[in-house]
Amino acid sequence: FTLGWVLYGSLPLGLAVLSRANDRLHGRRDFFAAAAMALGALTAFVVIFYPAHQPTDLVWSVLPLWWLGAGLLAQAETWLLAFAPPAVSAAAVTLTMFSFLWLQMEAILVRFGSFSQPVSLFFWTVNLSERSAQLLVWLVGWLILLVALSLIANLWGRQAAWQGFWQGAALSAFLFAFSLSWGATGLRAPNGFEFWQAEGKIVGARVLRSTVDDFIARNGGNASALDVQVLDLPSPSLRWALRGLNVQSVAVVDVGQSPAFVIAPPQTAFPSQENYRGQPLTWLKRPAWWLGGDPISWGRWVMLRMAPSSDRDVTLWVREDLFPDGVQSP
Repeated sequence: FTLGWVLYGSLPLGLAVLSRANDRLHGRRDFFAAAAMALGALTAFVVIFYPAHQPTDLVWSVLPLWWLGAGLLAQAETWLLAFAPPAVSAAAVTLTMFSFLWLQMEAILVRFGSFSQPVSLFFWTVNLSERSAQLLVWLVGWLILLVALSLIANLWGRQAAWQGFWQGAALSAFLFAFSLSWGATGLRAPNGFEFWQAEGKIVGARVLRSTVDDFIARNGGNASALDVQVLDLPSPSLRWALRGLNVQSVAVVDVGQSPAFVIAPPQTAFPSQENYRGQPLTWLKRPAWWLGGDPISWGRWVMLRMAPSSDRDVTLWVREDLFPDGVQSP
């Protein structure tokens, strides 16, 4: 819970503190801003010390802080929206390089491994791991950004370079926040984990339903004629994924009924299993927050919401005669 507060609340808390400090610096007395700060602090105190708190409760303390942060950004609107050509050039360079740095860091955390390869550094050739070599490229990207902004500062002045840098950084932060918000809806692929999803995420519903629907369409399209028996899986989410079909929850598969589909836990045998073909599916992924001190794992979660998980699998059994090459049942 504390870690969730640090990760989700540190940015709005920092903006809120800066907003109040800015008001004090300019001698402004804003009753609503002071009330929002007090409400956020009081709500955070209650949420933290409430015995049955959950990470989702953080939203009640974060919303007033975001309101203060929005007011702080609104005060800088005039400066951020001054689109002079030199500043626009610096902003374009900043946004381009931030995009490159983001993609490069994503590649380092996900795609590149640890095996060694020779890398030429001026007059030396050293053996670096693949991830270390790409990290070196990432650092060179920062150097290129610094050199580009220095050239703009020498040509058009430091004010244009500084203003363009913050404009590009603000746009990059907006895109970053938007991507994280989109991922939090659960629509991102692969599905990411948030701290308020301790119960796990259903990831196999679409595959299961589409597979069953394909077999129904290939065998006349009459869903009521092909029944589904769920064996020893008391799962409301599973019944919801199969809504509209003839679904029965059973303790033992009815051999005489010969259901078209049987959904069972992995490695669960049932009578007449030889007349079915099975395919395991990952139904639920539950995050295992044992990231510890591994910076690579933490980086994957911060950027891509990827974390280790314990999976719950099911096996979809389909009666053999429903396949194009299957035998006809008597």
